[in-house]
Amino acid sequence: MAQTSRRDPLVLVDTTSLSREDWLAYRRQGIGGSDAAAVLGISPFRTSVDLYYDKLNRPIEDDGGNWVAMEVGTLLEDLVARIFAKKTGLTVYQRKSMFQHPDHPWMLADLDYLVISRIMAS
Repeated sequence: MAQTSRRDPLVLVDTTSLSREDWLAYRRQGIGGSDAAAVLGISPFRTSVDLYYDKLNRPIEDDGGNWVAMEVGTLLEDLVARIFAKKTGLTVYQRKSMFQHPDHPWMLADLDYLVISRIMAS
């Protein structure tokens, strides 16, 4: 059996007190989970061209079509985390950081919540 090595992500930046503008600037440094569907061409919210222009910080025409869905999603994050914790019995917590892969710096993650798994807790 091949041995696997665990690679912890790097903390690119603490996002606790970042302005939205600064947070977006850090997001533009790589590809995160929200960008993956656009890269693959399967996002209902943005095209790969939209993503390309966003990463270059070039303005794109915004029809405002998905702002409601994005706003509702943001508002529901806490509720969804609480429901998940109650239904699973797992502990959820926030860590206000943007993470970066140690070998592939263009791979980013800005997680809403993390979970303490039963394996880690035992």
